[in-house]
Amino acid sequence: MKSTGCVAQSLQLETVITMLLFLRPSVAKLTTRPSNMAVVAGNDVIIRCSSDRDLWNSSWLRFAEDGRVELFRGGRRMPGIDGRRFEMDSTDSGHLDLSVRQARAQDAGLYVCNDGEQRASAHLLIVTSQPTCNVNRPRKFPPRKLQ
Repeated sequence: MKSTGCVAQSLQLETVITMLLFLRPSVAKLTTRPSNMAVVAGNDVIIRCSSDRDLWNSSWLRFAEDGRVELFRGGRRMPGIDGRRFEMDSTDSGHLDLSVRQARAQDAGLYVCNDGEQRASAHLLIVTSQPTCNVNRPRKFPPRKLQ
């Protein structure tokens, strides 16, 4: 009886070893990582992300003051997420771009793109008021007196 158990275990071990030899380690990677962005409230913004792997396990998350919100999982919009404002472009192979239409102050936060294996994040800042000064205009200083 013991010898039969050893033979069965030996066959199982051989099968596992054979499987491991033929499995290639994953070299998938995010080919486009999201970048920090700022958008004026009411405008649209696209947060770019793409991967060189199959996207069946992809997702987008948002972390903000109101907590963690899962926007998309497996390429599908999660219940309660407004489909007119949030859309994930997964039509082309590898694209995970997230579109936010008519951005609102509450949309600000950390967005995380996940291709099922790797993650990358970016902050989205929503500008709700016009700046009070012009930082791009050079200041004029009076000429200095030479002594």
